Amino acid sequence: GFIGRHLVKYLMDKKLASKIRVADKALPQTAYLSKEFKAYFADKAVEHKQANLSNPSHVKRAFKDDAKYDWVINCAAETRIGQDENQYKQMVLNISVNCAKEAAAHGCEKYIEFSTARCYAAGKKSSKE
Repeated sequence: GFIGRHLVKYLMDKKLASKIRVADKALPQTAYLSKEFKAYFADKAVEHKQANLSNPSHVKRAFKDDAKYDWVINCAAETRIGQDENQYKQMVLNISVNCAKEAAAHGCEKYIEFSTARCYAAGKKSSKE
């Protein structure tokens, strides 16, 4: 998605990672990447795994190898407005929980979760975590 591709660009530009694994439902060839972003995803330091992270077996496949991950940054979340509770649970909560568990099982040092702000009620009053 938008945030993930910009995160890859940032990590590459700043030389903050020697290897980046991207897990996404869409292949880079079908993700409407600009020429600039296609170059980042074609770099040998970036590996793509096609995976629907709402499916636990796909999460395991995304982590499949004996690699140790220093950082896992999860940008996966369904951001459509008006999801019912079951859709939210499957496409936001379960993705987060399944990815975090798998990251921990692989000895991940830092797990960062990006999500949607739409989980907060509308209004000017501050929300509490």
